[in-house]
Amino acid sequence: MSSTLCWEPKHRETKTLPNALKYVLQKKEGLDGVINITMGESDLGYLQGLKDAGIEGAEELITAIEKHNQVLVQ
Repeated sequence: MSSTLCWEPKHRETKTLPNALKYVLQKKEGLDGVINITMGESDLGYLQGLKDAGIEGAEELITAIEKHNQVLVQ
């Protein structure tokens, strides 16, 4: 049996995002409370649209996804 050896950062930096972005993501995901979604490269177009619409925090998520490929938004 084979396995793959992987690593990930031990200490992950958590950053706070603006409430305006939270409300938009809640609406998109059909949530009215807690957000717990993984966002990746497939979400970049959507986030670019939010950035173009002036939604604060969208550009920060774009940068994080470009750096890490996927981010957990909570």
